[in-house]
Amino acid sequence: MYRESIYEKEKEFHDNRFKNEDTRKKLDKYYVITTKVDQYINSSIGFNCKNKKLLDYGCSLGDESIFWAKKGAIVTGIDISSEAIKKAEISARNKKLKIEFLVDNAEHTSFSSQSFDLIIGRAILHHLDLRSSYAELSRLIKNDGRVVFLEPLGHNPLINLFRRLTPKLRTEDEHPFTMSDLTLLHEYFNNVNLKYFNFFTIALVPFRNFFFFSALYNALSRLDNFLLKYFPYSKKYFWMVVMTLSSPKK
Repeated sequence: MYRESIYEKEKEFHDNRFKNEDTRKKLDKYYVITTKVDQYINSSIGFNCKNKKLLDYGCSLGDESIFWAKKGAIVTGIDISSEAIKKAEISARNKKLKIEFLVDNAEHTSFSSQSFDLIIGRAILHHLDLRSSYAELSRLIKNDGRVVFLEPLGHNPLINLFRRLTPKLRTEDEHPFTMSDLTLLHEYFNNVNLKYFNFFTIALVPFRNFFFFSALYNALSRLDNFLLKYFPYSKKYFWMVVMTLSSPKK
């Protein structure tokens, strides 16, 4: 009953969010600093996805689904929100792409085991019960497949202060990742690769519309990499982590 209650609250929140474009715009501005993340995710997938079965796990409005369908993947997108799925279907239809979009429970999906060559997701797992979702991902991915997720971290006190000051932008059940959440991945996958993003670059969000943004973004990205290389303990204070997972433990 507890998980069912959370599921219904999450569904209501995200249905309302996808109806309200103003709320989405408030969130979108923070993702202007994710260019390096996007580049890394694309390289992490790292193989020709043409005719590969891809699951967009928490597909939102279907942007990622559409991106990979254009590259030839056989894409299925799932989301908790029927509002998101409706809009994703319209977007795909307008672009004349064949993508299957479904409202589904990410912790217990309707798919058979080993259904997908690739599973991708952005900021979805921190809404879910991790053991249930890790187990489901391990079940769904083929033995030679790959799972790539981007998730927020929960150790930076300044980011956590912002989260406390903006409660209406998120659900009360969200749980940004801790280092122990990442360690838990090893119980479900033999190969776990983690890459951390956005420490100094977070400060650039207010300057996103200035002419010097790109140059400063590249400079601070290099500074982020320097920090990770010479002060590896700092990784827990970064904003985001990309998880590349393979060789599932069945």
